[in-house]
Amino acid sequence: MVLPLRLDPKDKRGWQRIALEARTKYVRILRRTIRCRMRWYAQLLQEGLAPQVRPAGEDVVGYDLGPSTVAFVSETDASLEKLCPEVEQPWRETRRILRSMDRSRRATNPANYDAKGCVKRGPKRWVRSERYKRRRRDLAETERRLAAARKTAHGNLANRILAQGKIIQGEKLLL
Repeated sequence: MVLPLRLDPKDKRGWQRIALEARTKYVRILRRTIRCRMRWYAQLLQEGLAPQVRPAGEDVVGYDLGPSTVAFVSETDASLEKLCPEVEQPWRETRRILRSMDRSRRATNPANYDAKGCVKRGPKRWVRSERYKRRRRDLAETERRLAAARKTAHGNLANRILAQGKIIQGEKLLL
């Protein structure tokens, strides 16, 4: 199968062209569901190191990761930042979808609930309506958008830390 290569038109520095000069080792086929549609991507794995987009600093950087903040310090700079401040958690939308799914599930499966509204014990057969399935897809899309925004924010934070130095030291986290 031969497919045309579509490069990102926003790539002003030519990073993709430089990366494609290296030998391609593998090609992975990825399937992603975006806005309720299946999308297929070919992911190229190139030989060697990735080309640098921006130069890394020369200092030693120390970081401390907290539950909602990250602090990093080097010889030239120190910063305390919230983790992913630009990512807005869609609490209202998620709650609305979950409540709608619960109402739909209860209306479709009244025999699976007792008089108090609790789920009966024992094996049950759950019927999922088309509207319930649509709401479940809406919830998955909401979570996908949130994860993509979080991944972008984490990448931006990592780039800011790398701009200060190549050697990064942090404390051991106990899990």
